[in-house]
Amino acid sequence: MGVNCDMSSSLCAIKQPCKNNGTCNGTHYSYDCSCPCGFNGTDCEFDYRPCKPYTCLNNGTCNATSDSLFVCTCLSGWQGVHCESIVNFCDNNSCLNNGVCRPLLENYTCECLGDSYSGRLCEISSPKTIMLKTVSKSFAYISILAVVAVAMFVITMDMLKYCFESVDLCPDNDALNFTTIFLITFGSGPTLFSNKTPADFNFTTSHSQSFTFDVNDGMFAFVNEVPDLNNGWHGNASDYTTNDTDGYMFLVNMQGIDPQIFNYKIDDLHIGRLYEFSAYVANVVRKEKCLNKPNIRFEVRAINESGNVIAKKGTGDVPACYNMSWSKYDISFETTHSSVVLLMISNVAEGSGNDLAVDDIELRVYSTNDLDDTSTTESDDVCSKHDNNTYESLFFITFGSGSDRFYSKTASDFNFKTDLKKESWSNFNPGAYAFVNSVPSSFFFKWHDAAKDHTTNDTDGYMYLAGVGNVNDTIFNYKIKTLCVGVDYEFSAYFTNIMRKMRRISVTEPNIRFEVRAVHKKGDLIAQKSTGDIPVYQHMTWSKHGLSFVATSSSVVLLMISNVGGHPGNDLAIDDIQLRVSSANQTGFCYPG
Repeated sequence: MGVNCDMSSSLCAIKQPCKNNGTCNGTHYSYDCSCPCGFNGTDCEFDYRPCKPYTCLNNGTCNATSDSLFVCTCLSGWQGVHCESIVNFCDNNSCLNNGVCRPLLENYTCECLGDSYSGRLCEISSPKTIMLKTVSKSFAYISILAVVAVAMFVITMDMLKYCFESVDLCPDNDALNFTTIFLITFGSGPTLFSNKTPADFNFTTSHSQSFTFDVNDGMFAFVNEVPDLNNGWHGNASDYTTNDTDGYMFLVNMQGIDPQIFNYKIDDLHIGRLYEFSAYVANVVRKEKCLNKPNIRFEVRAINESGNVIAKKGTGDVPACYNMSWSKYDISFETTHSSVVLLMISNVAEGSGNDLAVDDIELRVYSTNDLDDTSTTESDDVCSKHDNNTYESLFFITFGSGSDRFYSKTASDFNFKTDLKKESWSNFNPGAYAFVNSVPSSFFFKWHDAAKDHTTNDTDGYMYLAGVGNVNDTIFNYKIKTLCVGVDYEFSAYFTNIMRKMRRISVTEPNIRFEVRAVHKKGDLIAQKSTGDIPVYQHMTWSKHGLSFVATSSSVVLLMISNVGGHPGNDLAIDDIQLRVSSANQTGFCYPG
């Protein structure tokens, strides 16, 4: 076409529709774009590359480690996932004499108080200050003598009061201690394969033992490091037990569904007492191999004809990591029989992957608090409820229920704060949240639309829908007082990735960090733990995550913080947020690789 017939009449030539260097193939009536790697869409308009021009800030260099992951190499003075933060040189430098440290790019400076001090670190005192300090010391010595005298008097009176009428509002810490009944660490030795058998450790297994490198599907071995078989295992990785040179671990290459990994019979338990059955578990397959993940079920059964289930609990998928990472899994139970069998059973049938290591298998019993039953003290004891009920919830947020798709309540109605903004569905973008009774339909990406909340027996129950915006966004911030120092607590929630699994499209998977901090100016970190990447599934799947901690302060703040930023994806739902006493529910996660 054209005056000189020098113009193509195809849609590719006329519209030039393919963006991002896509190749256009078309006719007079239609066209098709062949997109380069990392781009998708009808016109190659969607950029799914892990490294985009704005991924690494402040002139950082982006390096793609896979189709969906990246690592930023930051210039000197910058740090963070996206090189977004200045390195704080004040962390390792202290200004003297109450000087204030101010971070600079690749440096720091000390701001000294008034004219009293000077120098790089405010270490030089003025003559006037030196004279004042000398005079102050004289008065200080006199004051110290007076304070010591008063303190001795107070201590003496307190000791007398304790002897005659002591009342303790919090239970004795010894009451919440535990006694180990057995702990299996599998011993140690210089040879790669131990010659011991399960019978030496008083348990049985459905798997066959190997004493050579042929640890095939359906087999196990006791090894002092993971064999380097070039099959995607964490070769040469060590066992978990501390201070255990050449310590052995229980390496299992599982096959088939419901095979018993561990079967241990024990007698003479005390009916009505609280026990904890636990083990440290690691996925021995490297993350980049993308193989099936182990999934274990802990069970406690009575030793009788029917084998009644006393308690059971699943680990969820044991995550694959770039470096082999150990995580503790456990189940707490109150026994109703004096003789029980402790079981670890595989929930996964596939043999491709599904390989794990187990160490430090333990059964322990929690002590009871023997308070005087004849006491008539009527003090309002905020902690005494821990004595007889170690599962007591301090709060349990299920978000209620209702017929409206979007709930009108806000985070403050449930006594927590968030960095996310409450939005209607028409404005629901990254950085927004809503309370919904079913997952809405997404216009751009496939969500698990119409999927329901986690809470059982909760018709039209609401859940917390979060579209995470940036790394370190605080999703949940809850302050609580009247904890008992020295008592074990569990902070947990149920999470699910609301994105559907799609071919050829990679999305950011949510990754949440639980933190417990003291409520004061420094906000000392008491405990922290990450969920690892919350995976995409074909069907929306809820999983429980959380951490256990021992309260070192009576007032703490409970936090859930995003470890990742990025889109598309990074959308999740949260339900059944709980704080309770003495239940160490710990799920697996990957340490930074």
